[in-house]
Amino acid sequence: MTDPATAACGEAPPGGDRSTRAAVATMYRLTADHRPSVVVATVLTLAGSALGLAQPLVAQRIVDAHGHGPAPWPLLLVLAGLFLTEAVTGSVGRFVLERMGEGIVRGCATAWWRGCSGWR
Repeated sequence: MTDPATAACGEAPPGGDRSTRAAVATMYRLTADHRPSVVVATVLTLAGSALGLAQPLVAQRIVDAHGHGPAPWPLLLVLAGLFLTEAVTGSVGRFVLERMGEGIVRGCATAWWRGCSGWR
C-alpha cells in the first residue's frame, strides 16, 4: 500500500526512483498550480538584483561629481530612489515566493490528510 503522503507530495517510495530527473519532475508537478507566482517572484528577484547592482555605479558618479564641485542632488535622489525601489521589489518578490511555498506545503498536507482519513 502506498503511503498517502508519498503519493501526494511525490516522495519516492522505498526502492523507488530517486534520480535527479525524478526529483525535477516531482517539483514540476508540485508547482503546476503556482507557475504564475514562480514567474512573478523570479522577475521581481531579478529586477531587485539589477537595481542593487546599479546602486554602486550611481554612488561612484556621485563621489566623482562631488570631487569637482557641489553635491549632485539629482544623482542623490536617483540613488535614494534606486534604494527604495530595490527594497520594495525584493520584499514583494520574497513575499510571493514564500506564499507560493506555503501553498505547496498546504496542498501536500491536505492531500496527505485526505488520503489518511478517507475524507474527500
